[in-house]
Amino acid sequence: MAEAWRALGDPVREAQALKDFLQAHPDSLLAESAGCRLKELSPPAPSLSRRANQPDFQASHPIP
Repeated sequence: MAEAWRALGDPVREAQALKDFLQAHPDSLLAESAGCRLKELSPPAPSLSRRANQPDFQASHPIP
């Protein structure tokens, strides 16, 4: 099913199909490739460096 959702351009349903597959068949020979594809579809985790580059709110808005 995941391949069908991928062909249709629906990454949300593709990811859900991959999760369902991995839950039902964790020992499958395809589990590793399904897990890799699922990681590709996952949004990247917030980077700490992005936060470090943001100005400090308190420093830019001092309390009088």
